[in-house]
Amino acid sequence: MERGVGSIGVCSSIQRDNENNYVNLNLTPNTQYSFTVKARSSQRDGNTSALTVTTLADLKQISITAVSGKTNMVALTCENISSFVNVTFKVVYDPTVLSLIDFAAQTPAADTAVAVISGSDVRIITHSNGVITFTVNKSVPAGNSFNGILTVLKFSAKKSVTTSVSIQQM
Repeated sequence: MERGVGSIGVCSSIQRDNENNYVNLNLTPNTQYSFTVKARSSQRDGNTSALTVTTLADLKQISITAVSGKTNMVALTCENISSFVNVTFKVVYDPTVLSLIDFAAQTPAADTAVAVISGSDVRIITHSNGVITFTVNKSVPAGNSFNGILTVLKFSAKKSVTTSVSIQQM
């Protein structure tokens, strides 16, 4: 497997672990990478397959002034996303300060369980101890990018303090 920067670029080999998994480290935020995969055997090389992906912006921190008993709405946004294929997001909040009331406040039902959120493009994969992972099933036409709100979180404050909610691509 090789990785290059941009649709054409200098390639570097990506090493696999003992279980044939490939890990890309030190990727730059908001950068397009091209990948080439070629099967190899002791007898010959196979055909190549190509894939181009764009990394998301680095970790975003959203500061919240929590007031005990009051609710806070947090819009999770992203910019210049060319594809949501195989992209997982992670949201982290302090569960001693905030309690999640609704993962998709833009929809009629209050959603906090692991499930596809009805009326949205979002699927919650995990939710435990202040960490939520989710995916977005949104199509982005070739040559275009998505800029906007992924979902709106609704929290109830357990205590009055300044805290933060962070979102990042995993």
